[in-house]
Amino acid sequence: MEDKRTFITHLEQLIQQKQMGKAIESTLDFLDLRPETYLRDAAMKLSGRWGVMNDAIEDKLVDTATEQAYFQEIKSSLDHLKDLINQEIQEEQGAQANLPTLPKLPQPDFTKLLFDHSLRPAFTEKIAKTLFLQRTSVNLYGEDGTGKRRVFVDMQKAFRNVGFDEYTPIVIDFKNFAYKYAGMLREIHHQLGGQGEMFAHFSDFFKEIEQQNRWYVLVLEHFDTILDNPKIDPYFNPQFFDDLNYLKNKRNVALVVHTQQPHRGSFVFVEGKAYSNSWLNLKMEPMPPLTDIQVQLELRKRLSDDYFTWLYANPHERSQVERKIQETPHTYQMLCFLAEQLNSRADEELRFDKRLDKWQKRYDLETKTSALKKAENAKNKATMWSAVTGIKVSLKDLTSLWKSKPNGKKAEENKKK
Repeated sequence: MEDKRTFITHLEQLIQQKQMGKAIESTLDFLDLRPETYLRDAAMKLSGRWGVMNDAIEDKLVDTATEQAYFQEIKSSLDHLKDLINQEIQEEQGAQANLPTLPKLPQPDFTKLLFDHSLRPAFTEKIAKTLFLQRTSVNLYGEDGTGKRRVFVDMQKAFRNVGFDEYTPIVIDFKNFAYKYAGMLREIHHQLGGQGEMFAHFSDFFKEIEQQNRWYVLVLEHFDTILDNPKIDPYFNPQFFDDLNYLKNKRNVALVVHTQQPHRGSFVFVEGKAYSNSWLNLKMEPMPPLTDIQVQLELRKRLSDDYFTWLYANPHERSQVERKIQETPHTYQMLCFLAEQLNSRADEELRFDKRLDKWQKRYDLETKTSALKKAENAKNKATMWSAVTGIKVSLKDLTSLWKSKPNGKKAEENKKK
């Protein structure tokens, strides 16, 4: 591990040479695996901010004065971070001796915990150990309908089975609050018991949280609705993301953030403009595909005994059901839907393959995004494209660009015309 003095000297040289990207990368490398995670959080924020600035500079979207202002902002931030590192990273042993002693935090007994009931047993156990043993917050990413919420539900059942209740779950679905910051605050207040003061800021709910001898698990569902979104409630600003990073560094707090794609590839917007890539410091965990045996075990739980026995006594019909589940990106959602259709004996007058075709259409209809919502999403993408690139583009032009991306044929045809 590089010593602090050598790192500071090297960092100062890179800053002087205006090699901002290398300076930030060097800082992230130096802070990697160190216990001062809040310093790495700050470096990640700086990395995301510089990424947006550097793209604008390289694409010549800003004038010389703005470019110089960008360099000055990053230089000032790097100098401040350098000073923090110099002051707060102690090379000598025993530097932590003056920290206040906090009571030992209760832990779930992993020698007794069982996850056999889980949709994904090994994965659920892995996430539980990451949160409670490694004390590391996670970003679960995968398509909607793959069972991200089920991971925490299964974890809670495992805890109940051994009598572990020394934690407070707070589940926030950002699909309901992307444009309603105050509504999110009311929901947190409600889930914390609805007693006491109704705070005006997210961080106020958790000021004294570290003094409490219990865990707090915040599950942030559909978190990507406040990413890549120029029209979010303005209170979902850089301070909110800083507060989340600060909160997850508490000894008794775990964040479980749900997104469709890794959050680091998405933008945080401020006043309708791309400010930075998301800088939450989380362990990235992709949702693993369901195996055939996991599908079979889950169907056994959801189907009536007689229907499950019939299905697995008829391999042709069983393979059709399993294939239908595995071929959709929303595997868990499709599994639940098909189990409902089978249990209700829907459309039994039809041949089995015809039933599946009809159910597929019904599923598509029930899960289909409305035309109005699609138009709104497309408009938001056009706005985001303009905010990130600085190029004003019509929705029609952007749609043509998207359609030409898969194989380039449309662009080639237009060229010939």
